[in-house]
Amino acid sequence: MIASSKKKFVIALDTALLIIFILLLSPRMTGLALHEILGLIFFIPIIVHLPIAWPWIQSVTKKFLKKASRHTRFIFFLNTKVCFVQEL
Repeated sequence: MIASSKKKFVIALDTALLIIFILLLSPRMTGLALHEILGLIFFIPIIVHLPIAWPWIQSVTKKFLKKASRHTRFIFFLNTKVCFVQEL
C-alpha cells in the first residue's frame, strides 16, 4: 500500500470504528439484536486497526513512560493489567 492509500484506509477504518462505537452506545436506538451483531462486528476492525497503529502506540507509550513519575508508571501498569484481565 502506498502512503496515501494507507492513510485513506486508516481514516476509513477509524470512521467505521467511530460509527459502530456510537451505535453501540445506545441499544435502544439500534435494537438489541443489531446491538449484539454490531458488538461482534466491532471486534474485526479493532483487530485490523491494532497492528496498523502499533508503532504509534509503542512510541507514545515510551515517551509517556520516560516523562512520568514512578507513581504514574505504576498506575499505568495496573490499569493495563486490569484492562487485559477483564478482556479474558
